Amino acid sequence: MEEFIDNISEKIAANICGENHELEIVTYGIHQMIVMMLNIMFTVISGIVWHELFFMVVMSLYFSVLRPYVGGYHAETEEKCLIISIILVNLILFCRRYFVLGIPAYIIMWLVSMAVILLWAPIGNPNKELDILETRIYKRKSQIIMVIGSFAIIISILFEWKILAEGISSSMFLTAVLLTLGKIKYRTKTYIFT
Repeated sequence: MEEFIDNISEKIAANICGENHELEIVTYGIHQMIVMMLNIMFTVISGIVWHELFFMVVMSLYFSVLRPYVGGYHAETEEKCLIISIILVNLILFCRRYFVLGIPAYIIMWLVSMAVILLWAPIGNPNKELDILETRIYKRKSQIIMVIGSFAIIISILFEWKILAEGISSSMFLTAVLLTLGKIKYRTKTYIFT
């Protein structure tokens, strides 16, 4: 799959840039855009199939904002990442369908997830090594994003916008799980550099 995306990216970039020095940069950008579009497409399809599109949109949007600053587990290849993402999305939707939780359960998920993220984030990995300054910046940004998400959860509970509270707290929970898995996976390695 990665070769296929690379070939498409190179052809599109060659048509855009010709032979100039920006070809490699444009190729990389197109490659990333294709991968992102595949992720979005599979997430939307899963949301439609499970009749949970709005929930998936809320969860995915918040996750895509929080996750880059928290770090944690990352698959070794884009193909594995896509497969794991599809599995996780459908597992969450399966659980949502067959294990109906009330707002108190989502509040517990939210609070536990916040504690985990505040305690451990950010965690670097082989693809994104963090120095001390980056660690401080990422930690601060993740805290700000969590505060905004927490206000959104509180407001959505007060106004009974259940799907918003469920989507954001589920997103925080998934982020905390991936952070914990990253802490386990990378425990013998240090990806924070001075």
